[in-house]
Amino acid sequence: MLKVEVLNLFRSVNKKKGVWYVIPIIVVTLLIAITIEVHNNQEKHIKETLLKDQIEIQQTVTEAIANNISSEMRLILAEMKILASSDELQKDLGTAASSKLIQETFQKMNSIAPTVQILAIDDNAEVLSQVSRHHAKLVGKNLKWDSIFMDEDQKSLESKIGVIRGHPFKGVELFIITPVIENENGLPKGFLVVTLPPDRFFARHGNIYDLDSQFIVVLDRSHTYVSTPTEQLIGKNFFDESSQEHFGYNEVQNEQYKKVFSGNFAYALYDYGLGERLNTGYPISIEGNDEFFLFVITPTSTIYGEVGELVFADKVQTSLLIVVIAVILGILLFSRTKAFEKENLATIGQLSSNIAHDMRNPLGAVKSSTRRIQNQNNKISNQVISDETLRIDRAVKRMSHQIEGVLNYVRSTPIIPTEISVREMLNYSLDIVNVPENINVTLPENDVTIQCDSEKIENVFVNLILNAVQAIDNDTNGSITIKLEEKTSNVKIEFENSGPPIPNDKLPHIFKPLFTTKLKGTGLGLSGCKNIIEQHKGKISATSNPVVFTITLPKKIDDKSIERLD
Repeated sequence: MLKVEVLNLFRSVNKKKGVWYVIPIIVVTLLIAITIEVHNNQEKHIKETLLKDQIEIQQTVTEAIANNISSEMRLILAEMKILASSDELQKDLGTAASSKLIQETFQKMNSIAPTVQILAIDDNAEVLSQVSRHHAKLVGKNLKWDSIFMDEDQKSLESKIGVIRGHPFKGVELFIITPVIENENGLPKGFLVVTLPPDRFFARHGNIYDLDSQFIVVLDRSHTYVSTPTEQLIGKNFFDESSQEHFGYNEVQNEQYKKVFSGNFAYALYDYGLGERLNTGYPISIEGNDEFFLFVITPTSTIYGEVGELVFADKVQTSLLIVVIAVILGILLFSRTKAFEKENLATIGQLSSNIAHDMRNPLGAVKSSTRRIQNQNNKISNQVISDETLRIDRAVKRMSHQIEGVLNYVRSTPIIPTEISVREMLNYSLDIVNVPENINVTLPENDVTIQCDSEKIENVFVNLILNAVQAIDNDTNGSITIKLEEKTSNVKIEFENSGPPIPNDKLPHIFKPLFTTKLKGTGLGLSGCKNIIEQHKGKISATSNPVVFTITLPKKIDDKSIERLD
């Protein structure tokens, strides 16, 4: 009997023990199941929130980029109209005087945007004058065979913007045609043509190479691709059979593009086989006409990239309810923080782009007005007017330089390397900077050809020369000495100036963003220079007494170090 009671007691204890084993397992299992469900719902909510935020951010970015492109096009158009109305071109399109003026305008246009060439063509489509950096010679050739020169609109009194393709032009080039109108009879005597490289022009505003990160696509007013990472689409119409087949006849995308082609902002979320993408589109309007259409496209995997990893890490730590709750709160806080950081960065980019856009237009108007005043003053030779317009022109250049410094710091674009001589870049940079007569500039006697993004390196040279000019007292004679030393795999370029030494306590900080010792500086010039040099896998440093800025650049750029899609 006692044995039976003992056995029953053991059975009861084991039964209770089993219950205490089962209850925690059930509780933990339920907690894990509930946590997983909660996390799945939260992951879905986070993705929806990030997507909503990204749509708002991307709309702002798309409109800002479109406005910047429009602003640059209008500035180039304004320079062409000034050139067309000049006395030199009114007399003859092919004289030495008109060619010299075209050369000066070409340099100014390159300070606005990369420019391939300027052509002066008579009313029979014969090229009388040409200024370019690396283009086939067209002087003496007749271009009447080309559709843009056969068009009756060439004799119109209005300017024309579009895209030209094929020989003798370099593949696909953007063009702007401005008629040269005779002042006496109001009839066109010829026209000016400026061509721009689409890849270099649009690459300054966003990624045009890599499909796996946010990139931009541009189509012209005939709905033909001008710039896209998918090279086989360039030159094809969006509605062509081959283009539609490439995108899988995607109706969602088609409807979005139709809305944008109608002059409205539109966005769409779709997948045509390469992953889901968020596409925002906006027209690029120039003088009231929608000349191009811009699309900013972001793979949603880059938007949601970190969410899956975060949720997985949280699920691993779901054994205790308090840990699960803490992790959930951490996910929400961390995810929202990431979203806010993206929004803040986009707001800075938007603000900088809007400031540049808002300031460029009035600066362009000031430049155009100053040029007209100078042209009129040439007839009466009033020294006071000449001095004042010169002061205005210098002030505009300083403001344009500061705006460009802000944009160079905010925007990040891949380098586009070409082979070019250091002396050529130095000469071009000196043409941009107005060096006073009291400052003597000594250039190196030797020369070296290197691989680099000439536009970016020229911007660095302009910054260093301008800083040296501003450091030297206007009342004293000064000097800027530029030295060039070639080594086995790199080149060293030194910019020495006779200005006052940089204080020792400020020298370590001069390449930091927003640090400046000048009342009229933005504090982004040298920081932008450092970013550009480091993009080229080079180095920049400074010493004091005497003040020397030293740049070291590789002579050749390794393609693996450049983030782009070949």
